Amino acid sequence: MKGTIVKAAEKLIISKFGIEKWEEILEKSGYDIDHFFFIREDVDEEKVLNLVNNACEILHLSQLQLFDSFAEYWINKYMGEVYPNFKFDTAKEFINKISTIHKVMTENIPNAMPPNFDYNWINDNELIMTYHSKRGMIDLAVSLIKHIGFKYNEEIVVEKLNDKEIKVVFKS
Repeated sequence: MKGTIVKAAEKLIISKFGIEKWEEILEKSGYDIDHFFFIREDVDEEKVLNLVNNACEILHLSQLQLFDSFAEYWINKYMGEVYPNFKFDTAKEFINKISTIHKVMTENIPNAMPPNFDYNWINDNELIMTYHSKRGMIDLAVSLIKHIGFKYNEEIVVEKLNDKEIKVVFKS
C-alpha cells in the first residue's frame, strides 16, 4: 500500500487524538515513535492492517468508525492538500471519476495497486460499482463514497451489497 494512505491516517490521528496516541499506535505496531512514512513509499499491507487494528484498539473505535473518520479527513482535507488538481462540481462527477483518478495518480508510481471500479448505471441516479482489489477494503470505499456526498452537500445513499458491489443512489 502506498505511504500516502498511512500519512493521511497519521495526520488525522494526530489532529484528532494527539501525537501521543499516534506514537502509541506506532510502538504497538512495531515502529519507532519517530518513524516517517513517505507518500510514495511502499508500506507492507500486513503492517498497514496491523496499524489499523492497533489504532482501533487504542482509540476505542470500531473499524467502520475509523474508516469513516479517515474518509471524512481524506475527502475534506488531505486530498485537497496533496492532490489539488482534482476538482469536481458534483458528487456524481467525482464518484464517476474515481478509477480515472487512481489511474492518473499512480501511472508513474512503481508497485501502485489502487482499487479499481466498474460502473454499471441502472438509470441516471442509480449506480452499481464493482470493487476490484485484493485488499478487501470495500468498507473503506463505502465510507469514502459516502463522504463525497457530504462534501458536495448532496443526498446520496451508499450501500454495500456484498464484498464486491456498492450501490449508490443519487437523491439530489
